Amino acid sequence: METSLLVAVPSAQPLVRWTRLRFDAAARRGLPPHVTILYPFVSPPDLNESVIAKLSDIFAKNPPFTFALTDVAWFGDGTAYLAPEPSRPFEELTQRVLEHFPEYQPYRGAFGTGSIVPHLTLGNGTKPAALRRAARRAEKRLPIDATVREVLLMGRGPRSATWRVHQAFPLGARLGTSV
Repeated sequence: METSLLVAVPSAQPLVRWTRLRFDAAARRGLPPHVTILYPFVSPPDLNESVIAKLSDIFAKNPPFTFALTDVAWFGDGTAYLAPEPSRPFEELTQRVLEHFPEYQPYRGAFGTGSIVPHLTLGNGTKPAALRRAARRAEKRLPIDATVREVLLMGRGPRSATWRVHQAFPLGARLGTSV
């Protein structure tokens, strides 16, 4: 059982769909193209009205913003991603959530506390040559423009590998909307 806070980027779907399905297990489990705000987050049984209200308040104080996916970049040799510009608004959203939920460090603290790198994963894994070719094809179709209007709380339970939207939190609004 796990949850994640993320910004879906539907405008990237035509470019990244097949690459992600081939090279990113999260895509095959229902995660849309996205930029992660915080993973992992509160486990589904611990989601309660207080957590939802706090998230609603955090995101309501942040206005919608625009960005572009401008470049293909890499974490080492095994993970290709699209880099958002500007990246700062994503970093700020993560920092705001961490101020209220410090026990949930990005990626369980695996990459250090000062290394938030907003990204939309193209793929990772065992076929680096094929992923490099796919990344080169994607790079030719950049930039992709997008507007962030909401943050999604997505989760999956013990009996399902499929990610589902639990809550959508509009930016610049007062109440989250149930999905």
